[in-house]
Amino acid sequence: MSTNILPLPWDSSFLGFPVGRLQGSHLSTTELRDTLQAAHDDGWALLYWMADPSDTASMEAAHNNRLSVTDRRGHYELTFPEGSPQPLPLGVSSTVQLSPALMELALQSGHQSRFRMDPHFAKGVYERLYAHWIANSLSGEMAHDVLVFRTTPESPETGMLTLCRRPEHVEIGLIAVDANAQNQGIGSLLVAGAQQRALAWGRTKLVAVTQLDNDGACRFYERQGFQLAREEHLYHLWLQEIQNS
Repeated sequence: MSTNILPLPWDSSFLGFPVGRLQGSHLSTTELRDTLQAAHDDGWALLYWMADPSDTASMEAAHNNRLSVTDRRGHYELTFPEGSPQPLPLGVSSTVQLSPALMELALQSGHQSRFRMDPHFAKGVYERLYAHWIANSLSGEMAHDVLVFRTTPESPETGMLTLCRRPEHVEIGLIAVDANAQNQGIGSLLVAGAQQRALAWGRTKLVAVTQLDNDGACRFYERQGFQLAREEHLYHLWLQEIQNS
């Protein structure tokens, strides 16, 4: 196997073919071409490559190798003062229960996902992936808390947000407000709840990653006070023909 490719066992098992992450920056056109040829010969089907758009050499190499950006990812950050955590906003609570409404919100959260937008993936991959993500977030495997919004304790969830505690910040994973309940401030309440959870965990920063081509999501974070900290370009490098069935 190529030494600059990190195997991704979970992705490979989930998708059913060899998946890895291409490690490297400042790649020349020749280096990138030779790496992809070697990866093809080694049997890799798909490589993810995350590149800094300010890395001129890598951007030129991608262009010269006729690679198209799959996802322009924006890393948004919100920093807030230290303080004692307050109760969650009215209507916001934690949950560990998977409901049909929560599953639907999870699928809505991935509407602009690269796993949905990339036509190389088989039908149903995006749905299976986000079903797995929300189920394992609720179990504590992929998140430390799942916040939901309900108009009453008995109502179905109309908003949700997953949180993962990192050493220096709290990361927002899935976030969605039902299409029929938007523009009612639900997203703002969920972010406010996320701040309280962060304070309870001794953190004063929230981080969220979203698609820069998703104007609605970017505007939402900016309205909440988040600032764009950095951008990266993510490529799906398909090296073998995959039979979608």
